[in-house]
Amino acid sequence: MNISKNIFTNIVVANIYAEEKFNSAIVSQTVLWEKLYILKEKGSFYYVVCEDGYRGWIHREQVHTSGERSEENREMITKTLIQFYHDPNIQSTPVRRAVAGCRVPVIEKTDQWIRCRFPDGVDGWAEINSIQPHPQLNRIKLIEYAEGFLGVPYLWGGKTPLGFDCSGFVQFIYKMFGIEIRRDAAMQSDDAQFISNNYLDGQKGDLYFFSENSKKISHVGICLGSGRVLHARGMVRINSLNKNALNYDEKLFANFTTVKSFLKK
Repeated sequence: MNISKNIFTNIVVANIYAEEKFNSAIVSQTVLWEKLYILKEKGSFYYVVCEDGYRGWIHREQVHTSGERSEENREMITKTLIQFYHDPNIQSTPVRRAVAGCRVPVIEKTDQWIRCRFPDGVDGWAEINSIQPHPQLNRIKLIEYAEGFLGVPYLWGGKTPLGFDCSGFVQFIYKMFGIEIRRDAAMQSDDAQFISNNYLDGQKGDLYFFSENSKKISHVGICLGSGRVLHARGMVRINSLNKNALNYDEKLFANFTTVKSFLKK
């Protein structure tokens, strides 16, 4: 593949590594059709900047250049995980997969199917209910949607429904409601609007930030109201900062710092 400054993720989800090797730490991920900017190349890996500003190494076999430059006819996959087929038939040969949050070029629609094109020029068909408009943004719907991912396993560097880390989960939920935020918890804390130092002041959909030993922000979760927090630790789960609650978490209570938000009141 010829070197190009811009490349695109060509698989359902690709890991971004700290070093140019597969056994290196995963620092983040990139999803199908996400644009990457190459800074340098080493062996079989590119050092890239992701759309959300994160940097790391990705293997060259998981990306592709593309003549597709237009953002027109891009639509977001909203089903958690979908399969693309060679023909508009679920008995047809599988071509590729995609997860919720991918924005793909739709080049044809029928009553029941969409045809999309991938960065390597291959076409695939998926059921039309794979794409829906962004949900209307309000606090209740955001929480209801986010709670649908309870039990999804924790994955360091993960930002898809196949596995989340804490900030990847928050970033994904906001993205599905049309709000783009940066990748890690410290970045999100820097960018969000300060609400309060009292966790009881948090409204549904606000964010709770946490720090160990008064160091930089190291954890984030979505406020459910009344001191309850939806977050990814071990898996996506609900805990409480209220000492009398059955799901009280002493460590979260000790490490809580602030309530902040990206949502309007």
